[in-house]
Amino acid sequence: MDSRQAKEILMRYRPGTTDDGDPEFTEALEQAKRDRELGRWFEQHRAFQSTVADRFKGIAVPQHLREKILAEYNPARIIVAWFTSSYRRARTKVLPPSETGWSETRSGATPWT
Repeated sequence: MDSRQAKEILMRYRPGTTDDGDPEFTEALEQAKRDRELGRWFEQHRAFQSTVADRFKGIAVPQHLREKILAEYNPARIIVAWFTSSYRRARTKVLPPSETGWSETRSGATPWT
């Protein structure tokens, strides 16, 4: 693994999670120890991430926010008409229209007349 690959991996690193045991992150962390420039970048990256996380923790959550979100939640209803289109496709593959009685004959009369 080169330093460029390690940097891409370390951008996703979350300390104190299952990332610590992941072989990909372990290898990237080892590369950061070997490459001074990557190591400096990683320390700055971690400091920035820590600062952002601390600031998010300092934001007060408005009272009743959860209830308001749930009250306004309106899931989209998607209706899928799979039966009719699937049925039509299956019918045309199994029997040609002339054998199903769904088409007219050359004279214009239906097969039942």
